[in-house]
Amino acid sequence: MIKSAHPHKRLKEHLFITVSFSVLILALLTILPAAAAVDSWEISPENPTLGDTLRIKGSASPEEEVEIQVSFEKDVQASGGEYEYILEDVKIPDGFNNRFTVQASDARNLNVRVKMLIWITKSSEASGNIATVTQSSVPPGTYQIKMDGDAKNGDSTVNLKITAVQRIKADSGGDFSYSYNTKAVPRETLR
Repeated sequence: MIKSAHPHKRLKEHLFITVSFSVLILALLTILPAAAAVDSWEISPENPTLGDTLRIKGSASPEEEVEIQVSFEKDVQASGGEYEYILEDVKIPDGFNNRFTVQASDARNLNVRVKMLIWITKSSEASGNIATVTQSSVPPGTYQIKMDGDAKNGDSTVNLKITAVQRIKADSGGDFSYSYNTKAVPRETLR
């Protein structure tokens, strides 16, 4: 990150990032019911900042499955025809009802490498301009994730869209809650 020598410009950039992050989090955390409608939900803190743990509480039909989705995009500049992006400390919550998808636009291929005890790689060749890797039933834990591959056009920019989905179940009274730590959401995605 390049720091500006002008305090006014830094303040303006900080305000832009703070406002953008708040809007981004509210837009990216989508609650989708698996069957019927979610009756109500609330998110706290109301004005989140990078690194906050967001808490979502809501109500739905008793025992209903609710789908929580987190999504963000990152433009990665290719160098020498290759692109690479690393996410640190990505926390996968308990349970196996989860899924993640990575889409690379303007790429020839995509490798998604996850470090558990060893690196595990799942790859995809592009269909048209988009390469997609999806994985379900990811074991809970904290991971390092590396996304890399070949850019479609030399040193062009590759757009990565990362989406994580977790299914949770409302209790017998219809209440549900979910927490998401925003530490792994890259600051650069705040536009």
